[in-house]
Amino acid sequence: MAKKKVEYLEGDSDMNKNREENTPKTSDFTRLLGVNPRIKVLNFFIKTKDFDYGLSSIAEGAGINRNTAREIIDEFLKEGIIKKTRILGKSQLYKINNESPKIKALIKFHDEIINENIDFAVNQVKKEECDVNTN
Repeated sequence: MAKKKVEYLEGDSDMNKNREENTPKTSDFTRLLGVNPRIKVLNFFIKTKDFDYGLSSIAEGAGINRNTAREIIDEFLKEGIIKKTRILGKSQLYKINNESPKIKALIKFHDEIINENIDFAVNQVKKEECDVNTN
């Protein structure tokens, strides 16, 4: 069976667009909090916080199977982490609950990790430019 191309969102230092694999690499956020399905789904929702998704998209984006995604979605709904947004065709769509104080804190934490990685990368490029200019 041929591997399908999966589009990945920008903004995560380890995620590669158009990588020919079935699951994304582990993000810094996920690695820091622990590589498990709940954290993968949470990471997916935080990275895509402005959009809503159906079960299949959530499972694919998080790199987990649909049954596991369904269980986690049910748990997250009960905990107020995500909310139902609308029905598209026969699919229920879900979105992260941006109004939750816990989620606001997690989004801020996630963004700080990304900003640290960006700052580190910029400093590395500046250092390499200085090294090239001095030689």
